[in-house]
Amino acid sequence: MMMNMNVSGTPLTEVLPWSIQEPRTILIADSIESDGRFLLHTLASQVLSMKNGRILWLTCGAYTESLVANALKKLGCEVATAYLRNKELASLKIQSLTQDFGNHLLALGDDSSEMNFEAFVKQIYHHVKEWLQSNDETVSWIILDDISALAVLVGERLAYALVLSINALSRTCSVAVRCSHDRDQEEAMNLLKSMKPTWVGAGGCARSNNEEDIPWERSLVEIVDGIIDVVPLASGYTREAHGRLLFSETPTGRGWGGHPTACIYNYCITDTKVLAIRIRGSS
Repeated sequence: MMMNMNVSGTPLTEVLPWSIQEPRTILIADSIESDGRFLLHTLASQVLSMKNGRILWLTCGAYTESLVANALKKLGCEVATAYLRNKELASLKIQSLTQDFGNHLLALGDDSSEMNFEAFVKQIYHHVKEWLQSNDETVSWIILDDISALAVLVGERLAYALVLSINALSRTCSVAVRCSHDRDQEEAMNLLKSMKPTWVGAGGCARSNNEEDIPWERSLVEIVDGIIDVVPLASGYTREAHGRLLFSETPTGRGWGGHPTACIYNYCITDTKVLAIRIRGSS
């Protein structure tokens, strides 16, 4: 995706409110129309640029391990370049949960109906815990990308339980979770126009017209410290701006760590970086 050369903005890395070295749990809420995975790429590149930074990236859906590494490589991440040559790196581990799930089904053969989803999720958690314990002197980040896709495979209850279990480890590490809020998109856009909410989408102030059909991802809001909503522009996609980012804190979370509690940026994605254009912020 190429950028109009007349666009001016600040590199996204300079406006992101999170603190890489302070344990945090971050929720990135996006949709099919506005994919927020670029935020995870930016986060991982920041962490891996540190001497003692490391990433465990759990990917779900069609995004393979190689695609994740190549996206990081485009941002100039040297660790990702090394990963593509040798996947046995201490600083970067990428694991495809979709592939693991498929391998489990293949191993069962004709007995695939006997798949133990709970045991599969427990195995993921044990792998995460082992990875954390392998080196406790580093700045460690766990990326769950994307938990909504995992819920399609194992069910919403088990997907939520996995997030809760991994979040319980966040005293010694940080966690970034990407989820879908497609069903909240319309409500979120209406609230954005009014500029009234402290946070929207992913279970924020938006409410479904059908209260019996509440997206389970809304419950994730209660366990995170900060939320980034990735929403399309009300006026539609342009060459100068591809969407909008809303940064906010949750009332019961640890916040961003001294940064503004709420701010809004337009963003523009290029082949090698993301630019941010500040729209509104408050301290």
